[in-house]
Amino acid sequence: MTSPVVDAAGLVGRTSSDPLTVRPFCWVVLLHASPWSGTQRRRSREMECLLGLLKVRVVRGVHLAICDPLTHSSDPYVVLRHGQQKVKSSIKYRTINPEWNEELTLSITNMMNPVKIELFDHDTFTKDDSMGNAEFSILNFVEIAKQDLSDVPDGTVMKTIHTEKGSCLATDSHITCKDGKVSQDILLRLRDTETGDLVLRLTWVNIPGVAR
Repeated sequence: MTSPVVDAAGLVGRTSSDPLTVRPFCWVVLLHASPWSGTQRRRSREMECLLGLLKVRVVRGVHLAICDPLTHSSDPYVVLRHGQQKVKSSIKYRTINPEWNEELTLSITNMMNPVKIELFDHDTFTKDDSMGNAEFSILNFVEIAKQDLSDVPDGTVMKTIHTEKGSCLATDSHITCKDGKVSQDILLRLRDTETGDLVLRLTWVNIPGVAR
């Protein structure tokens, strides 16, 4: 009696005396050996390293670019990106000084990644036009937000982020503490456009059970 042979491809069942008879190994068992799919495993890893939630209040735009010469206005909306996440604001019609006051939420797993911003002019029948872009670092903000701030007096300026060459900050920005929570008001100068600033307010939400 001859014994089964396992070849380099992982196929079993072929004997040395019957080289043409191949019974394929059950690959389904290998493919489904793990009870979690790739997406589930990725989400689990993200939850394991979740630092907290960044609340970005899109306050307003100032002197944005005119995309419709007939009305001398635009229909702007804001898109925020962080890693693979993407969230966007509502559209404000026929204005270059939109007031949003909308809060968008990003789950933060890597404080080294900046938040990237794009502004678009909504078009009904054609591709939306770019109205500029910007980005800002959250490293200092998250590091301070993860500290125990319960004994810090209200109104304390924890850190000042200064404008510098290559930065989108239009003015210095202060990270402040109130009621044990941090916030930061940001004025961004948009790039790749003729004009436009964007006003944001950052706040932080710690997740119960997540280490500071």
